[in-house]
Amino acid sequence: MKKQKEWSRDWEHFDWEQIRENLHEVERKRQAGEVVDKAEVGISLEEFTEYFEWLYSNAPKFYYRNLLFLLLIETGFSIGEAQLWVDHPEELEKILREQLNESV
Repeated sequence: MKKQKEWSRDWEHFDWEQIRENLHEVERKRQAGEVVDKAEVGISLEEFTEYFEWLYSNAPKFYYRNLLFLLLIETGFSIGEAQLWVDHPEELEKILREQLNESV
């Protein structure tokens, strides 16, 4: 019998609102040139990594949507642009395929 992993938090019911508010404040401070402590975000990198592990195990479709969103942001897309492509991945795939075919 497969043993189910125990999580440090109830990720299914986790309230992300405070984290979002903290991130907005951290971004405001960063843009103002203020020093920001990672602890101000309200979630550690280890906890965030665990959340992604939980997503992968319990909601794979949502895991891949979030992963795509983060990759697009890291690539330089704005939040709005990244959300648009995540909401329409078939269009993104079509454009990427066209670009790959043109470069070959």
